[in-house]
Amino acid sequence: MSRREPRIGRVTVYTETHRETTGLIVLAGMLLLALLGSSDREPAAASAAVHLFGAPSDSCVECHDGIEDMHPEAELTCVDCHGGNGLARLKLEAHVPRPKQRGRIETERVVPIDRNLAWARFVNPMDLRIVDRTCALCHDQDVDHLFASLHGTTAGHLSDGFYEMGLFDERGSKYGVFPVPRGPKEGGAMERVVQVPEYGGGLAAEELSAHFADLPRKECMQCHLWSEGRAVRGRVGFDGDYRGQGCAACHVAYSKEGFSESYDPHVPKHEPGHPRTHTMARMPTTETCTACHYGDASIGLH
Repeated sequence: MSRREPRIGRVTVYTETHRETTGLIVLAGMLLLALLGSSDREPAAASAAVHLFGAPSDSCVECHDGIEDMHPEAELTCVDCHGGNGLARLKLEAHVPRPKQRGRIETERVVPIDRNLAWARFVNPMDLRIVDRTCALCHDQDVDHLFASLHGTTAGHLSDGFYEMGLFDERGSKYGVFPVPRGPKEGGAMERVVQVPEYGGGLAAEELSAHFADLPRKECMQCHLWSEGRAVRGRVGFDGDYRGQGCAACHVAYSKEGFSESYDPHVPKHEPGHPRTHTMARMPTTETCTACHYGDASIGLH
């Protein structure tokens, strides 16, 4: 791969120098583990920014015996995608620790782009917040286009409302879920998009348009790839709208009820919000598309 600068957003392009450095880091890490022994390893050591092709995942496959191969076309291990420590013998040492929080957070708002990245990767390696460390290492151009796409920005939906509320003088896509400083190629419909602004804007509080920006921040942005579907894990009420974030929204299938059919014995089979199996689809099915595009302002079933 030739040396070049990343094109947009958070995508990191790995060059030959990166891969040589990665090889040295792997050797140094193996020597360090041999010296320290298993009891001294940090549980989230392998979830750092460096991507280790072929990182050990022995304990992962022993515990999750029967789990399906997510990406059989590539020689990837569990730790390559999810992070964690694939040599630890205890669950608390092998898994990335869940972030501490007070009480249960009931919100469907899009979380910040830098929120709990090690945990985000462990739960879903296809989350756009950390995809530069996983999918983009092989599919960098596809990821670049995804960041700038309608699925990645939802720029059309977000910007139309600002025009209709009189906040824009003319139609056009300006805002996205998160900023994209430049598109993947020149000559596109837009040069860049910026993040949806917060409430305010210097308008009088009694004006309806002053409050409009809060609506897309709390409601509209959750439909696209920076968040899960509205049927969030463990809660029913939007049956059929179960999906993952990021690349998983299209490439990992969910059942309408959100129940797992995986052979992994440790995945709950009666808790909604899990993929149907731990399997990637190269091309999404029509059923996957219509789970989101089933009417209202989205593309219709025709």
